[in-house]
Amino acid sequence: MKIITQICRYLIGGLFIFSGAVKLNDPYGTANMLEEYFEVFATDFTSLFHLLVPYSIEFSVIICAFELLLGIAILFQYEMKKSMWIALLMTLFFTFLTFYSYYFDKVKECGCFGTVLPMTPKESFYKNIVTLLVLSVLFFQKNKLPSSLPKKIEHYIMALLAIGLLYSGYYITQHLQLIDNLNYKIGNNLPQLMQPEEKPSYKWILSKDGKEYEFTDANYPSDTNYKYLRHTLIGDSTKLVPKIVGLRIEGEDGDQTAEAMKGVKLWVVLPFPTKAQASCTGDCMNKINELIHYVEKSKIGSTMVLTSHASATIFEEYRHKEQLAAPYYFVDETILKTMIRANPGTILLKDGVVKGKWHYNDTPTPNQISQLL
Repeated sequence: MKIITQICRYLIGGLFIFSGAVKLNDPYGTANMLEEYFEVFATDFTSLFHLLVPYSIEFSVIICAFELLLGIAILFQYEMKKSMWIALLMTLFFTFLTFYSYYFDKVKECGCFGTVLPMTPKESFYKNIVTLLVLSVLFFQKNKLPSSLPKKIEHYIMALLAIGLLYSGYYITQHLQLIDNLNYKIGNNLPQLMQPEEKPSYKWILSKDGKEYEFTDANYPSDTNYKYLRHTLIGDSTKLVPKIVGLRIEGEDGDQTAEAMKGVKLWVVLPFPTKAQASCTGDCMNKINELIHYVEKSKIGSTMVLTSHASATIFEEYRHKEQLAAPYYFVDETILKTMIRANPGTILLKDGVVKGKWHYNDTPTPNQISQLL
């Protein structure tokens, strides 16, 4: 039993550490998921959940850091009685959350492992059930897992870790992820990702003279005496769906998506002008305007400001106030949040390949742009 308990401890501790770490690497991704849950609960239970939406990023950093810290506590047997109760209650809560999303079809992705390992609520619900089974073994053995270090030292270590993790989460919100797992990461060819990896191919079941025959697309018979019975897909169905779906850049002249992938383009991504007014002002916007001026004046490429349809009226006021002298286009709000975890943020492309991405706190200089190109 001792060996089984230790295996369960490593599994649960490792799971919490992995889950917390991948989400702490991308706090805005988790915040977007929290906003979605808050909106669902506001509709289904009480509108008070709307009050939590503006604080989604703060909740995200705290939850991710706490989950990672709990995994470390379990792995090193810190205050196991308390740690086990907290782990059990957290897992029960997330089990309910994923069951509710899955059963009532509320949220399409649970965000349990961020963008590293996307899971549907159904998959996450079953994962939580297995986690509860493993956790129950550890829970009933919690009294037999004493701490190995003096309590005072352990408290100091955990306190320092908590401070460090919270600061790490805050730091990432002021820059970009340490590891970018988004489809718009540096090096990705966007036009390629907007196409499926493979073309669909099928196995055809036909009949002739009372017998069944199998054919593929390559050897499908021309004999009209064959009668169709059924067909099945060959290969991995996930490769038939593009990784980037729904990207449409609209301007005054209609769809400009293809044009946005030609030559050198500097995208200034600005999904929420109202929030940008509070976070990126003065010198911050001056640097972005300087970059726009350089790209246009040097004629190395062109600039496209991307905002959401919902922000159209507000954006017009914002661009005049900030003297944002560049043509603007409209993109779906969800797509903009997927492009870059910054508001505003800048993305440099060359023939559709992402050459650079920057948070507004790290806006590059013209010299950095020219070096990348």
